[in-house]
Amino acid sequence: MWTTIRNGVTALAVALALTGCDTGTGPADPTGFDAEGALEDYEVLASVLESSELAALGGLSGRTPFVSPARTDGPHAGPVISGFRRGTTFVYDPTSGEYRPDPDRSGAPSNGVRFILYEQAADGTPQLGGEVGYADLLDEGDGSAEDVALRVRVVREEEAVLDYLTTVDWAPGRAAITAEGFVQGDRGRLDFDVKLRGSDGNGLRESELLFDLAVDSRSLSVTGRVQGTDEGDDDMGEVELEILHGSNVLGVTTSGENGVLDGSVAVNGEPFAVFQGPEGDLDITAPDGSALTWAERLALQRAVDVVEDVFDLVEDLLDPVDEIVLLGIIL
Repeated sequence: MWTTIRNGVTALAVALALTGCDTGTGPADPTGFDAEGALEDYEVLASVLESSELAALGGLSGRTPFVSPARTDGPHAGPVISGFRRGTTFVYDPTSGEYRPDPDRSGAPSNGVRFILYEQAADGTPQLGGEVGYADLLDEGDGSAEDVALRVRVVREEEAVLDYLTTVDWAPGRAAITAEGFVQGDRGRLDFDVKLRGSDGNGLRESELLFDLAVDSRSLSVTGRVQGTDEGDDDMGEVELEILHGSNVLGVTTSGENGVLDGSVAVNGEPFAVFQGPEGDLDITAPDGSALTWAERLALQRAVDVVEDVFDLVEDLLDPVDEIVLLGIIL
């Protein structure tokens, strides 16, 4: 189901990149859209999402020691970090390829654990000669018998560069996860609030992703909704995206069914672009059928890429905790 939605988003981005367009400025744009300014916004957003802070956090994926022998069909109930583990600092062991407790290290939180972070090789493997900071996992679910609440805090050079709380609410046939916090990059701070919900029952699987992103160094905010439904042989999805670039508001609405997309783009409430067709052969034009300019097409491509960026961000945020929290129903 998520694969179907991602395929549609990727197809639209690829079509925007590959299909021909007018390289001139064309007639005056009645929407007043500043395409080049929007591209600068996207460059800053991409720099934060591709920051070394998130990359270092990815080094924990699959290497933490929290696989429980008592797992059931759902995730752990809160709290999830045992008293036995709390206050422990873990370092990477290249022999086993996993993190191991280091009794000589201190400073781990009393309600959680600490992982030393390292520079990474090209394949993502931590490099022992390059410590870059640490990541604390704090269990904030002590007061809950069912829900999971974990805070992830990454510190580099004594400065918090990533801090977010992730929560899980699970019941048979449904699950929900949230992630709210910030990541600090060289060119700005990204604040994010992500909600992911899923259900599975009576032959119908449904998922919904809601997200709000904001970059403090730019007047940039992104609000979106991605919804998917899988029923028998039918895969359907919808994407709604609103991006604020200073005084400009860009809105993207698209729906897809079994690989065929139909969507439109508006700027400041005025029609800007339309697209329709199968994933492999999308037709993208201005509302009157004319070609978009190079800058307009590139700005629209980056707007669509934001949705893919959010999928990647969710995966990055869950990497340190996905062996503690099982969400097979929606991931």
